Amino acid sequence: MAFQNMMKLTHNRGITFVEIMGSLFIMGLLATWGVQVYVNFLDRQELNAAVEQTFSILQRARSFTLSSRSDRQYGVRVVSNPNGIDGFEVYQVKVNPPGPPCEFEAVSVLGYTENLSASVNIVNFSFPDTAVPYDTTDLMFRRVVGDAVVRDGGCKTMTGEGEIRIRSNRLGAERVVKILPVGVFYLE
Repeated sequence: MAFQNMMKLTHNRGITFVEIMGSLFIMGLLATWGVQVYVNFLDRQELNAAVEQTFSILQRARSFTLSSRSDRQYGVRVVSNPNGIDGFEVYQVKVNPPGPPCEFEAVSVLGYTENLSASVNIVNFSFPDTAVPYDTTDLMFRRVVGDAVVRDGGCKTMTGEGEIRIRSNRLGAERVVKILPVGVFYLE
């Protein structure tokens, strides 16, 4: 009897090829799902970083205006580079320009374009209550109170909310930065 039990034990050692393939299949499914969740997480983080970067550049331009000692005003321009990467530049507004009012200086105050991640794009930069077209790309802040003004061949004071809409290229998710006429901005 002991010999028969020993024979049964020796035949049941190890695992079969089908069990190995089943385990590998399940592990592959879990890995595929995990990678997709991780990629979506990274895309959401890049979108959030772009929104924070937008807040930062708007705050910088508004702070430059409010802290200037010589009634200088500063503005933000949306820039689309030829390689498809969107970004922002901060400009000083010309004092008593020979042309139309509210013209920006030729060189960015920062000396560079603050580019957003290549995986996000600015899909809308609009100020509908100013009767300015949706492709307007300049926003400036006025001295003393920091009011927001839209530039389109002249100064147009905002009477309603403006918005900057940023979209993730892979997820299609959007975040909207709202800009109030008083120069305050918030996330919708």
